[in-house]
Amino acid sequence: MKKVILSSLGHIKIIDAEEPSITAGDHVKLMINWVGICGSDLHYFRTGRIGNQVVKYPFSIGHEATATVVGTGKEVRNLVLGDRVAIEPAISCGKCDQCLAGREHTCRNLTFLGNPSEAEGCMQEFIVVPEKVCFKLPDAISTDYGVLLEPLTIALHSMSFTPFIGDTAILGAGPIGLCVMEAIRLKKHGKIFVTDLIDHRLNVSKLHGANWIGNPGKTDIVKSILAEVPLGLDTVFECCGKQEAINHALHLLKPGGSLVIVGIPEVDHIEFDIHLLRRKEINIYNVRRQNKQFNNAIHLVETKQLDIFHLITHRFDYSDTQQAMDLVDKYQDEIIKALISFN
Repeated sequence: MKKVILSSLGHIKIIDAEEPSITAGDHVKLMINWVGICGSDLHYFRTGRIGNQVVKYPFSIGHEATATVVGTGKEVRNLVLGDRVAIEPAISCGKCDQCLAGREHTCRNLTFLGNPSEAEGCMQEFIVVPEKVCFKLPDAISTDYGVLLEPLTIALHSMSFTPFIGDTAILGAGPIGLCVMEAIRLKKHGKIFVTDLIDHRLNVSKLHGANWIGNPGKTDIVKSILAEVPLGLDTVFECCGKQEAINHALHLLKPGGSLVIVGIPEVDHIEFDIHLLRRKEINIYNVRRQNKQFNNAIHLVETKQLDIFHLITHRFDYSDTQQAMDLVDKYQDEIIKALISFN
């Protein structure tokens, strides 16, 4: 089979690899349809690491994927050949204290697809995974659209930390930030402020529901937003992983406000103005991927309560993955979400 690998920093290769076989009764063999390029894939492409998760080359990335079932183990009960599925890339053990407490996303023995030292990614023609991480796609959701379900689950999970959204800002209007904006619109909320360094993404935000947009590279966003809401914001969703965004958030939040950190920094440490933090008694929540949101995401998309199809701006054949990664890396051609096709 064909497999896309990171061969070195910033370099992609297509290789021939052995096709995987089912070795456990509860596993299924999948033929990959589409794979989305995620921000974490970019981290591995650019720097070869996220924190202590360091790529050992060659390595296959990619975890936002849809596929078709082409084989089933003897214990598989809910999937049959030909079923189209979205893949939950986090494979939990189901036995540790975290899993038993309903926190499968922080499983002590978690295996995540496309995560160094854990599991190869989805950028290959075939993959074998447990049945439990496969979510059947209804007819209303195409396999390309289905790739967006995984990032959408993260946005939905981020809503669980604070029941009151109020006036809010989304700092970073990439795919995750735009999914967060859509998730906010499902809840009772006040004004939505969106910031990003890329004007096109701001314009997309405005078109799809943002009340105010601003580019921190061109304007003092703290001053401008506080002119609109002098008492400060109730919540801020940090979706870009940048120190500057953390700094902005602390100044934008009102006392007792909530900072929800969704973005993944490329650095190992970020700083907080501890005196501003404590004087305002700001609540900080870290989002670790998602927890039990796949069925919810499928329902919301299938029933058209959410429409995020516009996030897909580019599609590439797997043979052009290098071109796709370079384009996403440089934020060129008004790209938001790029998909890689395998069939």
